[in-house]
Amino acid sequence: MKAAVVYCSKTGNTKKVAEAIAKVLGTKAKSVEEKVDLHDCDLICVGTGVHAFRPERGMTTFIKNLTGVEGKKGAVFGTYSGLSSFLGTLESMLKSKGVEVIDKWGCKGEFIKTNRGKPDKDDLEKARDFAKALKERLS
Repeated sequence: MKAAVVYCSKTGNTKKVAEAIAKVLGTKAKSVEEKVDLHDCDLICVGTGVHAFRPERGMTTFIKNLTGVEGKKGAVFGTYSGLSSFLGTLESMLKSKGVEVIDKWGCKGEFIKTNRGKPDKDDLEKARDFAKALKERLS
C-alpha cells in the first residue's frame, strides 16, 4: 500500500500529527505548499487545523485543485481548539473529488492559552493508532 499524508499547519500542531501518521504509513508527511504526486497512491490522508470553524484555507485550496483521484481511498484528520465539526467539511470536500473517505480523526491542539501542550504524547499515540487502523483496513 502506498500512502500520501498532506497537511496544512499554521501553528505546528497538525504537522506533529501528520508526521506521526506518516511514519506508521511508511511515507513522509508533506505540506500543502510542497509538490505532491497522488496519482499512484492507494490512500490519501489530508489534515489541517481549524480557523473560524472551517478547515484552513491552504487545505481547502489544495483539495479544490485535486485531479485524477477518483476511486482512491482517503482519510481526514486535524487539530482544533474547540469543535471538531470541520472534519466533516474535509470529508465532504474529498468525497466531491471522488475519493472514498474511510475514516476521520482529530485531537485538540494548543491555541493561544487553551489546550496547553496539545497534541501531547497520548494524542500522538492515538494518531499512530489511527494510522495503524487505516493500514489494516487496506491490507
